[in-house]
Amino acid sequence: MAKETEYARSITKLADHDHEALIRYYKSLKPEERTAVHDRQTEISRKNFRSDRPRTGGYYYATFLLAIKEYMRAQGRSILTIGMTPKAAARIDRLKATAKAAQKAREPSNAMIIVKKRRKMIARWREEGKSWGAIKDLLHEKYGEAISHTSLITHFNR
Repeated sequence: MAKETEYARSITKLADHDHEALIRYYKSLKPEERTAVHDRQTEISRKNFRSDRPRTGGYYYATFLLAIKEYMRAQGRSILTIGMTPKAAARIDRLKATAKAAQKAREPSNAMIIVKKRRKMIARWREEGKSWGAIKDLLHEKYGEAISHTSLITHFNR
């Protein structure tokens, strides 16, 4: 039995406590949701079957765990939030969203960099009466920089 558990662990790449958390989550599902998990398990087991990977209990247990994990992701949940109150899980989701937004805010977009670097040239072309689309084409032709005209407008007008 331990051999089958190790086999499942090698397929899922999840720790034992994650396996237990997934099972707890599965127990909390309604019957129709459990059916959806098993449908996904069938798809996973058929899609990922290889001749060097025997179809044993460990294999099906691994596909079951992977199906639960995918179902959780589709529902917007993560293994971290299993067993938490909805309020605590929502707080973690807000913290993750805040961290992701902060990370995104720190990284300037390619379009922003292009406009910043070519601002004087873009201003001159605009004074000459060139359209945003024409400026986009000129940037691509002269400097090899690809940018959409909407991004060009947005970042130039900031």
